[in-house]
Amino acid sequence: MDSTYADYLNKEDQIIVDRVLRTYLNATSDKIKLKPLVLMFRIYNKKSIEIYKEILFEKFKPNANVDSITLAELKYITEVEMDVQMIMRAMSLNYSIIGLDDLIGHINPKRTISNEISYKQQIDSLVCAFKDNSIDSIIRHQLKSYEAVKNAYFNQDLDEFELQMTELDLKNNVTAEYYDMILFDRNKKWMEHIPKLILEKASLIAVGAAHLPGKDGLINLLRLEGFTVEPVN
Repeated sequence: MDSTYADYLNKEDQIIVDRVLRTYLNATSDKIKLKPLVLMFRIYNKKSIEIYKEILFEKFKPNANVDSITLAELKYITEVEMDVQMIMRAMSLNYSIIGLDDLIGHINPKRTISNEISYKQQIDSLVCAFKDNSIDSIIRHQLKSYEAVKNAYFNQDLDEFELQMTELDLKNNVTAEYYDMILFDRNKKWMEHIPKLILEKASLIAVGAAHLPGKDGLINLLRLEGFTVEPVN
């Protein structure tokens, strides 16, 4: 993106956007050149952390025994995704890193979507989200919905996890075709490479939890290939 957001905004909208950008990115619309979907993702992540901390604090606030502990733990909640942190850690230890999606030539569908919608349309959507605080409402709704998913995952109940993920996707209007493309098709293509990788040398393979359960999940696909797959506590 060569132009800045200021080139697309009227004075009123620029004030709204600048207010959000100053708060979360310490920048203004005449300086930002990130693509709209990337910018939205950045703001979404920062707002998610902010709201999650707020929810946790309110949840434990009445209990004096855990209040101080909770406040200390909040600093460990970060907007840096787990896979990014793992990659940074691996790089610091000089481990070789192989991207499974690079091996299969997978392209994130969101990139295709962003290429099909004009910058003006994307920016208009961005402004609308900032105007009515719809991002906050979406985040609060999703955090509430993810609670059952999170509990199933921590209980290592993959059947319940799959059920809760499916219900969550239905609420978010995720189609079966998209689900197959983003999860199961990738699993099958990854399996063309994973056995070779893990037989060559000890490997840590990190994927999103939704790739694990079900008949087309990585756990079952690995077992079908003769591998023993066990949970690690």
